[in-house]
Amino acid sequence: MGKRIAAMRRFTQLGAGFRLALRDLEIRGTGNLLGPEQSGQINSIGFDLYCQLLKATVAQLQGNPEKILPELNISVGFIHLGHKAPQGMLAAGIPPSYIPSEKLRLEAYRRLGRVQSLAEIDGLSEEWSDRFGRLPESVGNLLELARIRVNAAEAGYHSLGVKDGKLFLEGPRGLYRKEGKVPVLPRFQSLPVLLAWILDLSQRALRERLALS
Repeated sequence: MGKRIAAMRRFTQLGAGFRLALRDLEIRGTGNLLGPEQSGQINSIGFDLYCQLLKATVAQLQGNPEKILPELNISVGFIHLGHKAPQGMLAAGIPPSYIPSEKLRLEAYRRLGRVQSLAEIDGLSEEWSDRFGRLPESVGNLLELARIRVNAAEAGYHSLGVKDGKLFLEGPRGLYRKEGKVPVLPRFQSLPVLLAWILDLSQRALRERLALS
């Protein structure tokens, strides 16, 4: 139990559900399927990425190429990855009271981290609502972050961060600029409003990228 708590404390960045899940597998034991005999390159590239690449390769061999979104690093100071947030921060996580089974919670994080489209996120949202009831605010925030990740990655960006009241969305072509300037977060707004604003901006960045292609 101590190892699992340490792992949960360590993996605090967005998308860390997979790394946490992998650590959970390491602690619990994985059997022959993912054991040393058959793990191959899993440890070097990460279990989640390995699964995505394997799935894409199978789809390609079947004549149905599958797109894999690039990784997006997110650093938003007012977001706390967890179902409870310190004062002045916004929680984004799945409470045990919502999905009591630890196994099902980890699976939920895995599935959310693997999504490649907004439609998949909407599907998970609907499924969780049907299975577990109305989404808590922290789960809604987690889904919003997933939507931001998909939008920004789809638009070709690799990092999104908030610093000094500005939003820095960076990709191979440099920083995203709104009307020629680095976007400034609206002042004197609640944290949920700021999160929604970032989501809107990620959608705008994607629309502008699609318009150029």
